Amino acid sequence: MSENYLPSVAWDDREGCLLLLDQTKLPREERLVHVKTSTDVHKAIWLLEVRGAPAIGVAAAFGLYLGALEIGAEDRPGFLHALRQKADY
Repeated sequence: MSENYLPSVAWDDREGCLLLLDQTKLPREERLVHVKTSTDVHKAIWLLEVRGAPAIGVAAAFGLYLGALEIGAEDRPGFLHALRQKADY
């Protein structure tokens, strides 16, 4: 792997966000999209900034993770209900 390699999907621990290589800009430009919410992941997939089944699957999984962090439920049933809603979205 070269030092100039940009993965299509990566997690940035320092910023606590998902980095997506914007597929709509390729091949002329390499632009990273910084995603911090489940809604932003949904938008990136919808806008085709993420393309290809593997990358979409990984991005969606991170989107569910970010969605879980957004849930402020007080109990397990409430959390699971909210998580199902995030997954359906």
